[in-house]
Amino acid sequence: MKVWMGKQKAIDEVFGNCDTSYTLLPKFMLAFQSYNQGTIMEWCTKSSTTGNEVDFPRVFWEFSTSIQGFKHCGPVMNIDATHLYGKYHGTIMIAMEIYGNNKLLPLAFAIVEVENYSSW
Repeated sequence: MKVWMGKQKAIDEVFGNCDTSYTLLPKFMLAFQSYNQGTIMEWCTKSSTTGNEVDFPRVFWEFSTSIQGFKHCGPVMNIDATHLYGKYHGTIMIAMEIYGNNKLLPLAFAIVEVENYSSW
């Protein structure tokens, strides 16, 4: 247990802790959107049980360059998701297309609580 706690403390020192990262996420995304005109971002938030914090069960974003690139893609879209393991659980989802030279173009991203009908 001491080794695990030491590892967590070292990770927190280098990268910051999960709570700080989640607190900074809305500011980071807003700054990202302001410097990338045309980027679409949708937040779904709810008040936490303590009333002092705001939880976000899901966030969706799409880069303006992806929106422009989508106009030149083929008819097949690929969708994938992966689970987050750590203090905060959830799922990261991505939609992507294959364009010329068989390269992948990421179209849209989402972080959701769980992968279900409403999150898609």
